[in-house]
Amino acid sequence: MKAFLCLLLLTTVVWADDSATLAALFAKGGVVTIPAGDYHLDGNKPVPLASNMTIFAHGARFLLPKALPDKARVVLFAGQDILHFTWHGGEFVGHVFDPAQKENSWEPNANTKGIEITTTKAGGTHDILFREVTSTGMAGAVIGVHGLVGKSIESEVTAYAERVAVESCTLLRSGKFMWDYGYLWQIMTFPESYEPWEVERAMKYFRTDLCVM
Repeated sequence: MKAFLCLLLLTTVVWADDSATLAALFAKGGVVTIPAGDYHLDGNKPVPLASNMTIFAHGARFLLPKALPDKARVVLFAGQDILHFTWHGGEFVGHVFDPAQKENSWEPNANTKGIEITTTKAGGTHDILFREVTSTGMAGAVIGVHGLVGKSIESEVTAYAERVAVESCTLLRSGKFMWDYGYLWQIMTFPESYEPWEVERAMKYFRTDLCVM
């Protein structure tokens, strides 16, 4: 019984979300060094970023949840109108959906973002540097710095982020797989060309209400 309780306690500690720990570390501002090690982040509440910070994260691994449902949205670190900000090192580790695999712990439309900086006004975001950041298995942008866009048209940029640099970063199996209706339609239309489990999965995510009979 004691061994079981120890194992249960250890499991709880290992998988506890570390967002609050990192938020407290960042709260002091200035130059921040994240100690090497693994940090489990669920992304429900992003760790806030601030202007005039230099972050050293060499040896730190940011681990996303092992399982994410369809259409889940996760952001690990986020800031708004950030100036004079530098981030060095760190690895983001996830479990990006792979359509070739029968079993996936992340469902197709999960969207994960490592670092996201947004802008609300002209001149609001500038002098940003990311260096030696790595990632594997991120289902979305590992590093995103956005200007101010129009409310009606997302492609209409009304204020750009200025002087943003990304240097010596290695982002593996990261980005966004386009789980679109064309891919699913192909499986539904030519089921004989696919495995039964692929057809079953396509039927789960394909919106049949969009079909014209």
